[in-house]
Amino acid sequence: MSPTRAAVPIYGLITALLGFGAAWWLRRLAAGSDLVAAEVAQWRAGSVLSVIMVAGAIAVAVLALTPLRDIARFADPILVFVACAVLAPVPVRLIRSGVNELLEGAPPPELAARVAEVVEKARAEFGLPTPVVRAGKVGQKIYVEVDFVVGSAAWSVAQEDEVRRSIIDGLSRLEFDAWASVAVTSDATLAD
Repeated sequence: MSPTRAAVPIYGLITALLGFGAAWWLRRLAAGSDLVAAEVAQWRAGSVLSVIMVAGAIAVAVLALTPLRDIARFADPILVFVACAVLAPVPVRLIRSGVNELLEGAPPPELAARVAEVVEKARAEFGLPTPVVRAGKVGQKIYVEVDFVVGSAAWSVAQEDEVRRSIIDGLSRLEFDAWASVAVTSDATLAD
C-alpha cells in the first residue's frame, strides 16, 4: 500500500472521531435545542461518511491482495452509493421536522402525550368533560389551547382560573416554554 493510500484510513478515522466528539459535546452543551440537534445530525453524518471512507479503503486494500483486484477500481462509485443510501434519510428527516415546526405543526408524539396527561389530570380534578385540545411546537416553545365545553352550569371566573392555573402549572414542568390558553365555556361554537 502506498503512503498516500495508507493515509486515507488514518485521516478517515481521525475525522470520524472528531465528528463524533463534536456531536457528543454539542449535545451536552445545549440539549433540547432543535438547532443544535440539526448541527449534531450534521456532525454525525460527516462522521459516518468518514467511517464509510475507512471501510472502503480497507476493502480496497484487501481486494488488491486477491484475484478480485480488478473490482477495486469500482470502489469509489460503490462507496458513493453506500454513502447516499446511509446518509440520505438525515436531511429528509431534518427537512420534515423543520417544515412541521415552521407551520407550527403538532408536537412530537412523546411531547403530545405529556401535554395530554397534564390536561387529563386537570379534567379529572375539576370534573370537566373531554376538551378540545390543540397544540403546536416551534423551537423551545409549545403552544397549547384547551377548550372545555360545559353544560349550562354557571362557572365563576375564579373557578376558570383554577382550571387554567392547574394546566399552566402542569405544562411549566415540561422542558419547554409553554404558552397556554385555557377556556371553559358553555357555547360549543367558541371551541371550534
